[in-house]
Amino acid sequence: MKEYRDLTISGPGDVLIATVAEIEKELNDGWQRNKQIEEKGRPRAGLTPDQLRFCFTCAPTTSRKGALLVLMNNRADNLWLTNIVPDELGKLTPDEFNYILEEFLQKFVRPAAAKTGATIATSNGVVSIDDWFAKETADKLRRFLDLSHGGTSHPDDHKRWMEFLVSAQNEGAEVRGDLLRRWLIEDAGCDEYVAEELASEYQTIRDYERSKKEDFVGA
Repeated sequence: MKEYRDLTISGPGDVLIATVAEIEKELNDGWQRNKQIEEKGRPRAGLTPDQLRFCFTCAPTTSRKGALLVLMNNRADNLWLTNIVPDELGKLTPDEFNYILEEFLQKFVRPAAAKTGATIATSNGVVSIDDWFAKETADKLRRFLDLSHGGTSHPDDHKRWMEFLVSAQNEGAEVRGDLLRRWLIEDAGCDEYVAEELASEYQTIRDYERSKKEDFVGA
């Protein structure tokens, strides 16, 4: 399943600042740094004076949409990609988002990091249930889908579905129901109604288990 890629630029504060300076020097093809947006958004982002925020814009071309790309300090004081927002109303698709990020990464970020010594980490834009669940749990879900095609009306199919749910909760799986729904539709080939029903049940049990843990901690 396609997902929105992430990006983290790691290093000491002076290295991060130097990396952004190198990025800015190389910007071309409709890319530019927008310091006005950087400063305007700082209060809304709740940043302290020493926290970093950098904004870059790209003009629309035949291959990409115009957009705003934002890098900001995370809790580890590294720079991470908080979002890429299109100029027009709406939301970028994963393909549109990842195209802009890949261009920014290859043209500007990687060459800058090679000069400053910053470390780059990014995801590949594709995720599967093996990224979300332990192998045993993922195999239970695959077996359920292979034999039932998503239906739970037959007792054996319901039993296999429940085995997956129990296994997922026992391992403390963190994936949200909306992502599982997308995977069921896009990768497993379930129709939207079936995917919604299964993901809703998964999320309900996940929320219940999380609330029990919170009650136990607060007791």
